[in-house]
Amino acid sequence: MMNTIFRTCICTAMVLGALSPASARAQVSASDVLQGYELTQKEINRLESGEVLAYSDEEYEFTARELSSDAMVLVHTNLNAIVRSLEESPSVIPTNLVKDSAVITSEEDFAGVAFLESEYSEVQELFAAKPGDDWNLSEAEFAMIQQRLAPHLDSDQATQISVASDVMRDILIGRYNRYLANGLQGIEGYKRSKRKTVDVGAELQLSTDSFLPFEDEFPEFVKVVTSFPEGAECCEHMFRWIKVRIRKRYAFALSHIMIQKTEDFVLFTERQYFVSTLINSLQVTLAWLPYEEGEGEYLGLAMSASADVLDSTIGRMLRGIGRNKAKDLVTDVMKETRDELETLVE
Repeated sequence: MMNTIFRTCICTAMVLGALSPASARAQVSASDVLQGYELTQKEINRLESGEVLAYSDEEYEFTARELSSDAMVLVHTNLNAIVRSLEESPSVIPTNLVKDSAVITSEEDFAGVAFLESEYSEVQELFAAKPGDDWNLSEAEFAMIQQRLAPHLDSDQATQISVASDVMRDILIGRYNRYLANGLQGIEGYKRSKRKTVDVGAELQLSTDSFLPFEDEFPEFVKVVTSFPEGAECCEHMFRWIKVRIRKRYAFALSHIMIQKTEDFVLFTERQYFVSTLINSLQVTLAWLPYEEGEGEYLGLAMSASADVLDSTIGRMLRGIGRNKAKDLVTDVMKETRDELETLVE
């Protein structure tokens, strides 16, 4: 297990505690930095053999709804392969969970947002949507659903699928435009009851504020991750909508990817600032830097996911199980990343 000093640096959604100003400039290799982790020789051997080391700890979860996990892996690759991987498979979500997606450059790119006939049960759920734990929607969005779907309660299945798809498309477009203009401040909260609204933007801000200690090492990247759209010019950006299947339900998500590339390292954050159901938000950060010159690179990953159901007596009882599942997901992501990169080595 990593030492206490390193664990306190990870915070929730960042593993850049592994990096120092020197390592960011490639003057110190990741193998040198790893000496500060106080990993056992057995852990180092596992890491050097390509095994994923994954960790989770409730001490670094900022809210009652949050699950946090992080992992590391070594891959024999190079920065060219990493960049190619990011360009070809820009989401860290396991590919077997992604059912559809598209890059967003304008509102026209939302045209593919739709429910399929095989997803009719999800359409029925949307027709019955109301504030609670089942849907991540604002008060205005619940009102829009009621206004637009209620007239079609007795319509045939095809019509219901069509109007539900239209509503979901408009929800995504609205949230994308507000985030593009105002970043985390533009995220509307999720209405749970008359008295309770989950402030997702504030939750994500807690995670992104954990980046602030690394302003000296990565000032441009920290600026954009914590303050987007301020500082956006430092990095490459990609926006996507994604349809995923999680625990037999289909969810639509909006993703913002930020990448800073240099000759020595690559920093990558994927933020899912809206997910229609099951979890509140997801943020993953990857950091690459040289491990041993000419041999491989070190990949660090941290993951933060929150689900409102955890903020209950039953939810807290299930928290340990959920944390293990989050760690398993991080491990799977890292394994998939490792395998993909090793096929791209030039």
